[in-house]
Amino acid sequence: MAKRPTTRPTAPTAAPSEADAVIATIARTHLDLETLESRHSDSLDFKDQACWAVRDALRAAFEAGKQAARRRVGSPPVAPPTVIKGDIIINADPKAARMGWTTGRIGAFRFCAKVFAEHALEASYEIGRSRISK
Repeated sequence: MAKRPTTRPTAPTAAPSEADAVIATIARTHLDLETLESRHSDSLDFKDQACWAVRDALRAAFEAGKQAARRRVGSPPVAPPTVIKGDIIINADPKAARMGWTTGRIGAFRFCAKVFAEHALEASYEIGRSRISK
């Protein structure tokens, strides 16, 4: 198979743009890729990805594009994902939040949690005193 031409150099550039930073964050968060630079090793440069991870990465890229367009037009920005203590990432989805749901990742695992406005009547029904149902 012929090698496809690259449109940009694989060597790191001097200063990454905001778009490059967003793309790198999406690659790390959704695809578990350490870097998007070529490391000249098949075991490092090629990864198998689950279709849902690719879907989530594409959705995140789409949302980042929408947010960038809103900034250009002057609309209020959409809240970016909140990173809490390293591997815990909580997505800020206003539509889901209105229903009491939040999604995110802890390391390589994705989660969806129902967050209630008040604590459960029975403490054993929630995780700690977090208002998150077990």
